Amino acid sequence: MKVNFFRTVAIALLCVATVCSCGKDGADGKNGKDGEQGEQGTQGPAGQNGADGQDGAQGPAGPAGPQGPAGPQGPAGENGVDGVDGVDGINGVDGVDGVDGVDGIPGNAGVMMYTYGSKTFTSYFSYSSIPLTRETARKSLFYAYYTTSSSSNSWNPVPGVNIEGNYQVISDFAEDDYENWMCEIMLHNYPIGGLYTTAVTWNAFRIIVVPIPEGNMIALSAKPSIDYSNYAEVAAYYGLPTE
Repeated sequence: MKVNFFRTVAIALLCVATVCSCGKDGADGKNGKDGEQGEQGTQGPAGQNGADGQDGAQGPAGPAGPQGPAGPQGPAGENGVDGVDGVDGINGVDGVDGVDGVDGIPGNAGVMMYTYGSKTFTSYFSYSSIPLTRETARKSLFYAYYTTSSSSNSWNPVPGVNIEGNYQVISDFAEDDYENWMCEIMLHNYPIGGLYTTAVTWNAFRIIVVPIPEGNMIALSAKPSIDYSNYAEVAAYYGLPTE
């Protein structure tokens, strides 16, 4: 009985559904909520490379980088073939001859020496009558030396200080009113100055006159390199007696 009842109900519902389906469709209902995301599927195979795009415009040049170290020097190249010698040039004009140099003082040409004997004096004395003309005297160099009992054969230069160091000799070569040449001597206390008033005796006095070559007054600065305060050197150079 129950089976027949359910069967009858089912048939009835089927009939109702059939009737309903034959009517006009109703409006769609609202979409339901998205369901949960399913698991990610496996990655498909990679696609083929696409065609290359066109090259873009060239950008501006970047700044120059630092200079690198110099490389090693390469081997020297082979010598080239010598060139052909050029034609000799024309000889130049000879230059003007230079001015003649200054003549030096000759060794003993025209050198004169005058020797005076022993003399005792106080403060002043004059060795006069030197046999020279004015022309010769004005173109000559004068050197004078003396000896004393204490200096024996040692010749002391004039001007200068005596061996004991207590007086200084001052000299002057001059011409008097009669054109006579003389050597004037004056003694001063050394080193305090003032006239030396003690009598002195000079055993001998010598004057050496060295002429300067004619027209050559520059020779005054071209004297030989000898010590003119040393009588022995002067005498040896000019060929004069050394005693």
